[in-house]
Amino acid sequence: ISPVIADMPNDPALLALSAVITERQYQTRLEAMHALAQPAYGHLQLRATALLNSPAFIALPDHQSQATLSEFAQTQLQAHCARTITHAARAHADEPNSLHRLRISIKRLRYAMEFFRAMMPTKACNKILQNLAATQEKLGQLNDLAGAGSVLMHCAASDSNLRQAIN
Repeated sequence: ISPVIADMPNDPALLALSAVITERQYQTRLEAMHALAQPAYGHLQLRATALLNSPAFIALPDHQSQATLSEFAQTQLQAHCARTITHAARAHADEPNSLHRLRISIKRLRYAMEFFRAMMPTKACNKILQNLAATQEKLGQLNDLAGAGSVLMHCAASDSNLRQAIN
């Protein structure tokens, strides 16, 4: 909403809407911080760490006992890449959900590449990661725009002045 306020700095309805949105952001951050401070979150982290270090997780099934980490990484990255290509082929500019699915797929591919980064050529990997991050950012902006109307209307609630500011 900041660019709109910059264009119309004296519109009281826009300023009021901005205040409501800022308060909503503040409250959501507080709720997230509160959730992260709970013992249950710490217990979740401890359980996940214990699981990741357990013999059952580390050991490969018998039929995969000869697989190397490099082969595992290649299999995982190929699968993420194939899913991303599928989502890209199905994405349409006029279907925000298809673009959102593509963004999530790109994010998962990017995170998988970052996880296995030490095993890949640095220069090529860095370039791909930069491109994935930039594409993910653009798709995220489109997703934000697609959902902005409903979020703004929710923030405005039944206040007719705030609803008018949105229109």
